[in-house]
Amino acid sequence: MDVVAVGWWGAYFGIAAVAFLAFLVPLTNGLPRVAILMAAAPLLNVLYTLPAIGWLPGGETLNLRVQSGMALHNAVALSALMLMLIRMHAWVRRAWTLLIAASLVLAVVVWNVEARTGMLVATSYAILCGLLALSLLFTRSGMRNDRVAWLAIVSASTVVLGLVGTAWLAATRPVSWEGHALTALAVIVHQVSMAIALWNRFSHLAEVRLVRTFGSGYDPVTRMRSLENAGELINSVFAGRGAQSVGAVVITVANLYALENLHGRAEHNQALFILASRLRRTVPRGVQMCRLGPDVFLLLMRRAETQQLVHMAQRLRDRLARPIGLGTGNQPSEVHMGAHEWSAEVGIGVLSVPPEQNAAAAVNMARSMSRTALSYPSRIACYSDAQQEFVEVVLQPSPG
Repeated sequence: MDVVAVGWWGAYFGIAAVAFLAFLVPLTNGLPRVAILMAAAPLLNVLYTLPAIGWLPGGETLNLRVQSGMALHNAVALSALMLMLIRMHAWVRRAWTLLIAASLVLAVVVWNVEARTGMLVATSYAILCGLLALSLLFTRSGMRNDRVAWLAIVSASTVVLGLVGTAWLAATRPVSWEGHALTALAVIVHQVSMAIALWNRFSHLAEVRLVRTFGSGYDPVTRMRSLENAGELINSVFAGRGAQSVGAVVITVANLYALENLHGRAEHNQALFILASRLRRTVPRGVQMCRLGPDVFLLLMRRAETQQLVHMAQRLRDRLARPIGLGTGNQPSEVHMGAHEWSAEVGIGVLSVPPEQNAAAAVNMARSMSRTALSYPSRIACYSDAQQEFVEVVLQPSPG
């Protein structure tokens, strides 16, 4: 193998080693299942790559057989990972069961044919599963979490490219250093994207653990200004408005108190934390946020038109109403399966505050509208100047 090709593969194995050793961080922080995922991902990738480039001792036939087996394993693992992103609905579980059965049948076939042919068949099947998973990621369910979805798309795409490249390397040895470099680059990007996704998951769960333990003492559960500091924020936003209106959006979560009574303070804190995280990811830049009470959020935006506020409220309603997987006992939910789900019942009040209106009165009116909105099917209310009363906002279904 060319020295340049060896350098590229050395870079990959170095990155994989660092990603593997990172499992010690979640392990020491009491998240063993995340640690297993962080250790297994680079280890399995290396076990597939070594025979693909012929570095596994035992001869070409053994290398091809191991590569075939790991390709089938990657097909099942990739399918499981992508299908979990769309929450493992009943039909998805059945589809995954069929994929496992097909993989087992194919494993028997691959083992009873010539090694090179078996490798090509197994890799082709894995590529097909990768393309299927990639297509699922572009559905509405797959794209509901933008950051994780795009990481998954990059990971699935580079898996497909890596499978194509490694099959080419194994079937047509020797290959020029350019072929090795392109394949190594694909698996490096895949490894990095997987490491980022798993690290984000660990960071999220580590913060959830702090929230569940300390509650509002971890300032705050929502990482926003608390009720005690809300007045300062409101005054600062309204004082600098000049002759322009200020958009006020108040969100009331009606069933947070019931959640605490049914499942305890830890689940309440976790749900509140996740709701606040979704809130921050949904609002545009320039929006100031704080809490008005245990189950009320306030959003303030300068130079905001009513229609702009209404569309933002619709996005917030759709995002906040999505199910949340909650843990049990003292542990947060590390995976969606096995956790109980809870959905927030939100009411949203939208108000465009003119320059002459008092800030405190405007916020109180928006808060009252959010409570009134809980009785509306759309869960969004605004103030009608023509009717001089609160009215329901009815919109078309949100596109995303």
